[in-house]
Amino acid sequence: MIETKRFPCPSCGAPLRFRKGQMRCDYCQRVEPLALPSTSITYRPLQNHLPNWEDPNFLCASCGASFQAKPFLHAGECPYCQSPLVAPSQNGYELPYAIPFALDEGEALARLRRRIGSLWFAPNDFKRFFKQYKKLRPFYYPAWIYRFRVRASYTGQRGIDYVEYRRIYTNRGYREVPEIRTRWYLVHGVVDLGFEDIYAFSYTQTPMLARRLLYRPQEVVPFDERLLAGQEGYEFDTSTKQGFTAAQGVVEGALRQAIRRDIGGDRQIISSIQRHFYDVEYSGLYLPLFWGSVEYRGKIYPFFVNGQTGEVIGERPYSWLKILLAVASTLAFIVALLWLLEYLGYIEIEMPAHLLY
Repeated sequence: MIETKRFPCPSCGAPLRFRKGQMRCDYCQRVEPLALPSTSITYRPLQNHLPNWEDPNFLCASCGASFQAKPFLHAGECPYCQSPLVAPSQNGYELPYAIPFALDEGEALARLRRRIGSLWFAPNDFKRFFKQYKKLRPFYYPAWIYRFRVRASYTGQRGIDYVEYRRIYTNRGYREVPEIRTRWYLVHGVVDLGFEDIYAFSYTQTPMLARRLLYRPQEVVPFDERLLAGQEGYEFDTSTKQGFTAAQGVVEGALRQAIRRDIGGDRQIISSIQRHFYDVEYSGLYLPLFWGSVEYRGKIYPFFVNGQTGEVIGERPYSWLKILLAVASTLAFIVALLWLLEYLGYIEIEMPAHLLY
């Protein structure tokens, strides 16, 4: 049985919840500032931390009830008394940093509504629904973060463009038409790059859409259990080596761009890359996220708000009537513009004598 922790209000004893830099009491409205010093991430040589979550039975620190928790749950609410609870880490390694929520739920909702309202091709009833929507939930998801270097040996081809003129014949004679051709040269080389603050979510149930949100790891604070009060938080369930594999994929695009710059020329072909990662260091942090979803015409549409930057991302339906009207309006505008230009004498539109042959 895992004993959980609560943070009681000094005035009334009700549980406190973390909200945008403060611990707030929902009962007596008392506010306790939570000032955590900003810091920078200290990296350590890579070790392979493995997930370890054995006991799913939690004991509520408020009402004394026992309940079975979700796998790798670190913080949440008691299903009986709805008190916010924080459980000790079972993995044996507590992530040392966190990015605190810079928005409260009201601000996140406002960002979401502005985003939904700006979707031109969303159905009107879908957009109207969000004026009354009030169901965003705060989450903390764990992530591994890395600093490393990569040396990449490559082979490829460098393309140099040149112009060659080709003679074509028409009813009015012939004329020279320029064509761009490319000469290719075999190349090989080595690039060496360094990367820092490359993070990868370390909880496998993190929604794939939410993984596209971008955070600023430079704004971390030392982890404090009070940050989890009132949020739903999870421990890592992937090892540091699995996370590093994901981090390698994050930098693949930058690595290929560096190789193309090194190849030079007007065009580049990359034939092979041999990667060697070294000086790999790691750390861990918690990332803040608001999550909600709506059911519209039998389909669930999830959406997410970055708890640090306010960035909004989500799935949305499309109104095909709006799209058809937009296409028809565009075509009508083009036809009207061509007619006006011809009427004013700027262009002359000639219709063929025979439409069918």
